Amino acid sequence: HMLPLHKIRPTSGTNLAKNVSICGCQVFFFDVSGKFQDLWSSYYDDADAIIFCVGTARSSKGSSDEDDDNDEERNNEILDKVRQQVEDDVPFLIWRMTEDQDAEAPPLSDFLPHYSSNLMQVFVGSNWTGYGVKEALEWLVPMAKRMKTQRLQQQQLLAPPLPPKEV
Repeated sequence: HMLPLHKIRPTSGTNLAKNVSICGCQVFFFDVSGKFQDLWSSYYDDADAIIFCVGTARSSKGSSDEDDDNDEERNNEILDKVRQQVEDDVPFLIWRMTEDQDAEAPPLSDFLPHYSSNLMQVFVGSNWTGYGVKEALEWLVPMAKRMKTQRLQQQQLLAPPLPPKEV
């Protein structure tokens, strides 16, 4: 199930919830841009998955390689901070935006050298054309569903038993 291209929008930096059906699940997306980093942590407890978007490493016109390195370093610092605040059993997708359809996903260690988990993946693609979106969501949504089910089962096991009903 591919999200129709007309429903895919670039990051707008607003806190708009988008409800769509993907891989047989109702999925709510919240777009909370970097402008609102102070609010991010208020979403983590209720999130079944996280998508962290980073720009391409290509130099834009007028920016130097040093500027690009600084941007990438800042992104990685923010990403590391976010990853530390999110529970380890929450799937975490790093979305590397690119227009190059031949681009390969860089290794996770390029972004988070301290983390290694099958619940974390890097995908590359285009917010504008939809390239790579289907593959990323086909990994993320079933993983989020599976991990949520496991968390709920674990909570039931840890919950104190209910007192017997009086007859």
